[in-house]
Amino acid sequence: KYFAHYRDRLSEDSRRRLDTNPLRILDSKHSDDIAIAANAPAYDEFLNAASQDHFKFVSDALAGLGIPFTVDRRLVRGLDYYQHTVWEVVCASELLGRSQATVLAGGRYDGLSKLLGSSQSLPGIGWASGIERLALLLPDWRVSQPPAPIPVLMIPDQGTENGGSRERRASNAVYMYALRVAQLIRQSCSAYVVHSQAAAHQPLGKQLAAVLAKAPLPARVAIVGSDELEHGQVVVPRSIQGYRGYSTPAAQAADPSPASDPKGEGAQGKKERPPGTYVIWAMEAIGATAAFMYYLHLYTDLLKPKVEERLNPDKYTPFTLVEREPLTGDTTRFRFRINRPRFNEELEQLADGIIAQGAWALDVKDHLVQTYRTYTPVNYVVATEVDDERGLREGYCDLVVKRYPGGSLSRFLHNTQVGDRVEMRGPILTWPYSPNKYRRLYMVAGGTGIAPMYQLIDRILGDPADLATQVSLLYGSQSEADIIYREQLDELAKRHPERLSIKYLVDRGPASAAQPGRPDARSVGEFVGGFDKSKDVVLVCGPDPMMAAVSGMRPIGPAQGPLRGCLRDLGLAPENVFKF
Repeated sequence: KYFAHYRDRLSEDSRRRLDTNPLRILDSKHSDDIAIAANAPAYDEFLNAASQDHFKFVSDALAGLGIPFTVDRRLVRGLDYYQHTVWEVVCASELLGRSQATVLAGGRYDGLSKLLGSSQSLPGIGWASGIERLALLLPDWRVSQPPAPIPVLMIPDQGTENGGSRERRASNAVYMYALRVAQLIRQSCSAYVVHSQAAAHQPLGKQLAAVLAKAPLPARVAIVGSDELEHGQVVVPRSIQGYRGYSTPAAQAADPSPASDPKGEGAQGKKERPPGTYVIWAMEAIGATAAFMYYLHLYTDLLKPKVEERLNPDKYTPFTLVEREPLTGDTTRFRFRINRPRFNEELEQLADGIIAQGAWALDVKDHLVQTYRTYTPVNYVVATEVDDERGLREGYCDLVVKRYPGGSLSRFLHNTQVGDRVEMRGPILTWPYSPNKYRRLYMVAGGTGIAPMYQLIDRILGDPADLATQVSLLYGSQSEADIIYREQLDELAKRHPERLSIKYLVDRGPASAAQPGRPDARSVGEFVGGFDKSKDVVLVCGPDPMMAAVSGMRPIGPAQGPLRGCLRDLGLAPENVFKF
């Protein structure tokens, strides 16, 4: 309900999440979403009584074990499949740095057993860790085969009245004591507490029988109960091989009487295995295989089809046209599907590195005549949700293209229909930019020359680290109906009035918010009146006549060519101007 009041101010991704998974809005990196989420109510205010009790027990257990923790009321990791509790293990180490401080994270995952095919929902946890980060924290680590962990068993209390029957179960106090005992044992070797809803009610003999059915057998077991809790003691039997069951109170259990076969050997002197051992081993092998396959499904793409339609700056790749929208009588927006693997690979890291450096473009090829032209995408969006079946995140980029009678590539694209594939190469860096480098960007654009300008404007205003840069746009069109992306530009100006100013010019026809004229010596001179050569830059992109009048033509290739036109006449130097 809170985010619904701000629907119009949320980013596109968050508006979609509002109806599907609103908690993920708290994890958004968009600057507007972050500002709105800062005042959102904390979700722990809406927990029911059972969840509050469970969280209190977990908090008390951590405090009792001396493990420091902080309650994060904005942590949303895995809340769509975890239950009760999610957590992160954060290491304050200079070896990792602040941005890499999380080394392990997970949550309560009682639903995992059903995902693996079980008919029951068994208690469990899910987690993932960064192996490289752990290795950085242990620069002189050594790997050795650990001994079998020592199980810590709990003795059920004598019983409490419950609906006419006597219920036997281990109390929370005994469970907390067992956790502390296991923590002490772990200082020299591994240990774990045998605890589940079933084990808390089982007689001690059944618990130990379950331990004996596992391989490898532990060398010792530790036993605690209410008597041990009261006296601060732990029962450690001398041998577990010949165990046949406890019938005496825990205080008398420190020296159990072994059976007549204390070494667990049969008449032939061979070690007998507990009944069902091989069945259990087979079930464990099947479970391990299923868990491994599930791991591959969740955390790798090895079981998924090869991901195609990925950005590649080194070679042309076919991309599918998924949408086309006429913007004016001769200009169309073309939307191409761009995929990314669920886990970024070297190719995605290379592409992201280029995009992060500034304005970028794509080489688009007409495969019929083997010619190409460079176009700047106005939008590039990658979904945050993963398509688990295909192991990818589907995204898109938009190209705005005007059809010219003599333009080979523009005619080729305008003849392309939805479902056709077009070869593209990129990203290609066209103008390097870093946040807060300039005081103000003066942009002079005409027609489809708005593409690189819009890409930069959207990038700058959407970057929470880029708060100092201001943008002024002088945008010329033939008529008011020919102003491309006006709705989007006006929306950005409305949301950031102190940082973005726009002036529209039109050659002809009535105009409500635009002024008559075109980018020329008079209009450009007024536009850059406050230009500071040491802090500002002018960016120019548009049709050839406009370029010639404002800055001079840019030659084919990477060179900018000499600065001419009204910008030279106004006293600007070549280093003050960039021509797209």
